[in-house]
Amino acid sequence: MASTQARLGQQALALLDVALRVPCIFIIDAIFNSYYDQGSGWVGATGRVLVRVIGVLIFTVVLLLSQKALFKFYTLFLAVLLGLAAVLINYYATSHIDFYSAYYKAALGFRLLPRNGATLWLGMAAVQMIFGIGYVFLLNLQSVFAALVVLDIMIPLWGMMIELPADVRHMIAVVSGLALALNTAVCLAMRLKWFYYSCRYVYLLVRHMYRIYGLQLLLEDTWKRIRFPDVLRVFWLTRVTAQALILVYVVRAGYLFSWDVFWDLTSNLIISGCDSTLTVLGMSAVISSMAHYLGLSILAFIGISFVCVPDVCRLT
Repeated sequence: MASTQARLGQQALALLDVALRVPCIFIIDAIFNSYYDQGSGWVGATGRVLVRVIGVLIFTVVLLLSQKALFKFYTLFLAVLLGLAAVLINYYATSHIDFYSAYYKAALGFRLLPRNGATLWLGMAAVQMIFGIGYVFLLNLQSVFAALVVLDIMIPLWGMMIELPADVRHMIAVVSGLALALNTAVCLAMRLKWFYYSCRYVYLLVRHMYRIYGLQLLLEDTWKRIRFPDVLRVFWLTRVTAQALILVYVVRAGYLFSWDVFWDLTSNLIISGCDSTLTVLGMSAVISSMAHYLGLSILAFIGISFVCVPDVCRLT
């Protein structure tokens, strides 16, 4: 029983490790496939190339981080997203919501919040409270300072509830957003030391492996440590699934679904599924996995046992 639970725990950690590394592959792939404007001049072209190189380097470093450092990175990133969402909600509410007439403009063409005034501000207060507590928890803020951060998020909502003038409400929302942005910048600056030591640890580990074992074993160890074949498989399957859903939605909106449309859709997915180096690697990882299990099925059918060679099987 204990061994089963330990194995399930290891599989869950491996799944989490793969899931945390997949967004880095998506971002690197998006940088490589981004549009290049040839009419922007050499200054604009140099700036774009520099930004692309810096982006690829940063997310490559994030991709190679240890599991613990990667989890902490995403924790900080989620805290920044929660703070940004709270600031945007406050700004949108001060610009478009009137609590007493319970009228507001829908940003996306549909309304998610109730139209009753009291229910509206209670719902927004609950949402902002959740965002504030999540922000404080993820950044690990303590005692009175944590309460002040949550209070800073809630103050613009209170200004709307007591019906302050519009200019005052806008000023309060802007000041609240600037205070939260300043707090976030200070917290991230205090954690730059951790990020530096995490990157330095990866660098020293890579240098040690290269000096002791050579380039080939270094690549094999890194390939195995970050579970790169699994990361590529999840990346490719997720990308193809998202593209298939978009194409099916577009086809169903404008055409009758038939076999000709189905084959056109399939050919478009196949073409878009190998339009970059990373997508080709992902498709190859999926095909190699299918071939591996197909070979195991054939060997099991004819009654031959399969012996895994460690130097080969860990790379596929």
